[in-house]
Amino acid sequence: MRTIICANSLEWLPAHRNQGAIITSLPDAAELKLNLQDYKAWIQRAARECLLSASENCPVIFLQSDRKCSGKWLSKVVLICNLAEEMGWFLVWHKIELRRGVGKCDLFRPAYRHLLCFGSGTVTSGTSTPDVIDVSHAFYEMGCGIAAAEVAVKFCLQYTNKIIDPFCGRGTIPFVAENQGAEVIGIDIDEECAEASSTASPIEREFSFND
Repeated sequence: MRTIICANSLEWLPAHRNQGAIITSLPDAAELKLNLQDYKAWIQRAARECLLSASENCPVIFLQSDRKCSGKWLSKVVLICNLAEEMGWFLVWHKIELRRGVGKCDLFRPAYRHLLCFGSGTVTSGTSTPDVIDVSHAFYEMGCGIAAAEVAVKFCLQYTNKIIDPFCGRGTIPFVAENQGAEVIGIDIDEECAEASSTASPIEREFSFND
């Protein structure tokens, strides 16, 4: 079952704690129209709300690409990992999703995405799975690939049937989670994204990073 809500997640999450596991991609600075310093603060606030909102013994997974900003490297991974450690969460696993084929470049961002899985309590890495996830089809150019979403969802389903994506964009995680039998809630402040998430399917929005 897929439920999509158009709302500000930083307001929605504090009122809806303990809703299961969380899988999400925090939006880029350009999407939020924030300068670099304000964006760093926003990333930490958003990541904190995600970590505070997961149910006990349920994982929180961030799918994040880093950014190149005025010749400098902005690592969301560093910001999120430091915050999680401060809050008492541990890194269960760290995987890489290829956004473009091996040997290809992207002028504006790395050609890969990080998958960071954090746990507390009884969450463990479990059965070994590949650390590098190949390029796969996506609903839109900035979205994570279906294969990466499936890795994240399958892992969370070992702990709970309930999954939240607080920054769901055009609905990759909600679609994959529903397809695997989860009760999933997707949230996005953008009405167009929320509408797209309600009906997202690979037939309608298939995009290949190899194209």
